[in-house]
Amino acid sequence: MKKRKKIIIMIILILSFFFSISLANGNIQILPDQQIVQAGEKVTVTIDITDTEIAAFTLEIYWDTTKLKYIGGPENSNLVEDKVLYTWVAEDGKNKKEIKIHQFSWEAIEKGEGSILVIGEFYNEDGEKIEIENQSRAIKIGEEEKEVNVELGENTEANNANLKILRLNQEGINPDFEKNIKEYYFITDEETKSLEVTAIPENQNASVTITGNENLKMGKNTIDIKVESQDKSQIANYKINVTKTNNIQAANANLENLAIRQSALDPEFEASMTQYQAEVGNEVTEIDILAVPQDQKATAKITGSRIMQEGDNKIEVNVLAQDGITNKKYEITIHRRSKQEEAEKQEEEKIQAERLATILEEQRQEEAKNEINNIENEELSIPEEIEKNKKNIFIFAFVTFLIILIIGVLLYKNKSKKWKNKRIK
Repeated sequence: MKKRKKIIIMIILILSFFFSISLANGNIQILPDQQIVQAGEKVTVTIDITDTEIAAFTLEIYWDTTKLKYIGGPENSNLVEDKVLYTWVAEDGKNKKEIKIHQFSWEAIEKGEGSILVIGEFYNEDGEKIEIENQSRAIKIGEEEKEVNVELGENTEANNANLKILRLNQEGINPDFEKNIKEYYFITDEETKSLEVTAIPENQNASVTITGNENLKMGKNTIDIKVESQDKSQIANYKINVTKTNNIQAANANLENLAIRQSALDPEFEASMTQYQAEVGNEVTEIDILAVPQDQKATAKITGSRIMQEGDNKIEVNVLAQDGITNKKYEITIHRRSKQEEAEKQEEEKIQAERLATILEEQRQEEAKNEINNIENEELSIPEEIEKNKKNIFIFAFVTFLIILIIGVLLYKNKSKKWKNKRIK
């Protein structure tokens, strides 16, 4: 009996182990606002929990106390000895796929590498435990000698100062992020005091500095994101223009339409997109631009010469909303082909036209060939049709003859019977 109980317990443990594995999913990302900080500087961390289905959790956050000094965190977080406890429960009790926790801050103490470790217990809406792997992140403090002395090759990314990700903790930033677009726009209400900015560089060893995202004032605010490459040779500056207002409609600085009469925009115009290209022929020396704001009380001002020089020409359309504060800039790069480029373009178009003509001629010949084959097939099938029709006519005549014969025989018999009856009388 005891042996049977032990076996049952072992089976239950094995099943529970595999069940916990089946529920294991999701991951934790620790996202610092700076990759490298100096002693005395503050580093702020966002914890991003993604690819999961959870309705409640408790986090335990640990760090290297010799390199980092804890400053503070968001609501529902408590400092207990040398760790921070953070508890979260979904208000509606339903599972969430992604949760962001902002503003855990530390001060760098001394040069070196300070680590941050996050572990937790996670549960879904049914009260089942979800296993998510612990995550750690190193925070570099100061420049280490190995970074200074590293030999850089031509194909390394040490001079990469581009961002890979740029987003806010609220929806509505436009245009959609692209690493080559450096200026963005966002409108928020008067309740917003600060914005959480997630800025992750393509090279994880590049440093990112974010300023202007806290203590937002009414009106126009600017968030600056400075990215410095690993080798310190390149700096990229991204900017988010933020309008804090109690009248969002009055802050509408979008265009309803943007067009050039002499050429099409690439990509096709959308109000949220701010950068476009166009190309015109060498014979085009002046362009006509149409720029119409969505709000009739907004104004659009076009800067840059409408006289086209050979090569690239920059045109800006600055839209000022009716609030007199919010503005938005649309940029168009118009390339006027040189005479040589025009000749090459015409030659290319000629070649393409010849190729198209060849393809059309081949198609025409193929169609003609198919038509001849169809006619020949029809001609070949005519004797068969005639023979078939002859057979049908013969069968029809034969059947008709039989019917007439039968009717005649029946009539003859009927008359013969009547004649016999008369003779008997």
